[in-house]
Amino acid sequence: MTSICIDGDKLLRDLRRPYFTIAMLREMKVGDYFELFDVSMALGKSEKEDYPTASARIERVKGGIQSECNMDVARWEGQKARAHVRARSDAETLTGSKI
Repeated sequence: MTSICIDGDKLLRDLRRPYFTIAMLREMKVGDYFELFDVSMALGKSEKEDYPTASARIERVKGGIQSECNMDVARWEGQKARAHVRARSDAETLTGSKI
C-alpha cells in the first residue's frame, strides 16, 4: 500500500471548504462523520428518468479518517443499466495541516 502526504490547505481550497475544516476533523470523535456534499438534480423533462446523484463524506475512525464517495449517473429511457462509481480511502491526520 502506497502512502502519500497531502497538504490539507491546498486540498480544502480545491474543495472550496473553510480553512478550519481540518481542525473540525481533529476534534471529531470516533464514529462521527462530516458530510462534504450531497447532490441530486433533475436534468431531463421526463419523469421516467432517474436523477444523477453524488455524495462524499468523511468519517472519523480509530487511528485516522476514512472518506467515501458515491456517484450515480442518470439512466435515460432505453438504457438497461445505471453507471455507479464508489470510492473509499483511509488517511490519518498528521501534525500541521498535513493529511
